[in-house]
Amino acid sequence: VNGVAFAAGWVIGIAGVTTVVIAASVSLHTGSDGSPSHGASVTKIVLGALLLLLGLRNWRKRPHAGEPAALPKWLLAMDQISPLKSGALGVALSALNPKNLIMMIGGGLAIAGAPISTGGKTVAGTVFVVVAVSTVMVPVVLYRVMGTQAQEILRSLKVWLETNNATV
Repeated sequence: VNGVAFAAGWVIGIAGVTTVVIAASVSLHTGSDGSPSHGASVTKIVLGALLLLLGLRNWRKRPHAGEPAALPKWLLAMDQISPLKSGALGVALSALNPKNLIMMIGGGLAIAGAPISTGGKTVAGTVFVVVAVSTVMVPVVLYRVMGTQAQEILRSLKVWLETNNATV
């Protein structure tokens, strides 16, 4: 139940932020000649620089060889919280995580600036959201489809994620 609630919150967070960015950017995105606006171009450069800085920060904080990576506190608490809190955590982690936020802003700006119709932007936004939520949705759907047969697959994925947490 917590997995479904978390996944639903994740979808709501990603879809909400992406929709707001696209809607807010459509009218501001292009110049009178159809080229990207100065503000949109500067925003993309700033987002890229922020991603590089976040990557550098994570690289410097990574555990040394043989040292286990510390798991996030929210991940350790998942089994003890209610579905409502799990859903709220999904929204918060998807929408407020700096890495996710930068990706959603960048994706929203790219979609808003694309020379396509409003319907095309809606389709592009939907595809963006589906791809963005897939890493959270696939395990939930796998468990819902396979039931207990998926437990060994999910257990091995969990061990892999715990082992490679710093890299991920």
